Formats: sequence, C-alpha cells, structure tokens
Amino acid sequence: MTALEQQIVTDYEVNGTAPALIAQDNNLELAAVVATLIRYSSQYKEAIESKKEEDISEQDYERIREALKQLALYSESDMVRARVGIFLFNEKKGRNNAKGSIIKNTQFNILSLNEGIKQARKALMDSTVLDLKKIEDKILGAGEEK
Repeated sequence: MTALEQQIVTDYEVNGTAPALIAQDNNLELAAVVATLIRYSSQYKEAIESKKEEDISEQDYERIREALKQLALYSESDMVRARVGIFLFNEKKGRNNAKGSIIKNTQFNILSLNEGIKQARKALMDSTVLDLKKIEDKILGAGEEK
C-alpha cells in the first residue's frame, strides 16, 4: 500500500471523512478513492454491504435453492442437471460471487488510475464538444441555404 493509499484509508476509517471530500482534498477522482477504499478498507466494505437492500428473503432463498437442487438431481435433461449442478457447486465454493475479489486481486497505482480517469473524462468532453459543433454547423448551414 502506498503512502497516499494509506492516507486515504486512514482519513476514511479514523477521521470519518467522506470519500468525496477525500477526493477533493487530494485532488483525485472520486472513483480512484472509492477503488482504493474497496481494496483496503474493511470498514468501507462493511458500510457498502450494510446499505444494500436484501432483495430476497432468507426463506425465499432457501426455497429457490431447494428447487435448484431438485432440478440438479431429477431433471430429465442432462444439460439442465449439469448446468444447475455446476452452479450449485460453485455457489457452495463461493465462486459465483467474484465481484469483491476482482478489485481486491487487481494491482493498480492510484495516481495512474486517477490520471486515466481524468484523461477518459477529458476525451469524453472533447468528443461531446466536437459533436455539438457538428450539429451546430449543420443547423446554421441549413438555415443559410434557405
């Protein structure tokens, strides 16, 4: 962990500073700060998890899981049995929820990530300005022809 990443995590965990304010104070993009917090701060990950609404009750989840087990064991189609069986096997091993491990296992430099985000934003803005100029030229050009 770099000194800047440590500062971001400490600022969030110890001082309770909001990610947007951390980004502003360090002249960083919010996405770079959030990526760092997801990677290194267990408190931030817990805060994100607690904000997620449960979209399915535990009782419904158990019924669905039982139905999937029945499909895996007794479906007439070999393909259905295989696919559901593989899904349930991977679910048990924790492989179906890979979203959290994607950022955790990714190596990145926060300053490089920040610069990339800035360049992407600038390129998007430049292309939007160019598109608006083309539209304006077409409108003004069409008005002059009449």
